[in-house]
Amino acid sequence: MLTPHEVAVKSVIPAIRGLLAKKLVKEYAFTQKGAASLLGVSQSAISRYDSDERGVAIDLSAYLDVASMIEGLSRKIAEGSVKREEILKKIDDISDYVIRKGYMCDLHRKVDPEANSG
Repeated sequence: MLTPHEVAVKSVIPAIRGLLAKKLVKEYAFTQKGAASLLGVSQSAISRYDSDERGVAIDLSAYLDVASMIEGLSRKIAEGSVKREEILKKIDDISDYVIRKGYMCDLHRKVDPEANSG
């Protein structure tokens, strides 16, 4: 049986990074390379987020509270008011929030049928 954090690493964190990457590149005119450096991924990962080839297992933009957190973080990144280490910590914090709120429970049950038992 997979723990919620194991599922989050494969789905929630990429979804958060994907939303952040799109905002940074499209709304704040970051280069893919610049966004990649700040988010701790490769430039090709940013490209894959942009084309919806990665980070789409869960639609976090459907949750207004999460979308607001991501918007706030992207704004702070654009302003240069957070360091890379803080960005990565905030991504973890948002992921933990998604788990606590139960937003990924359906996905967890889908990828791990054993999660239904117990």
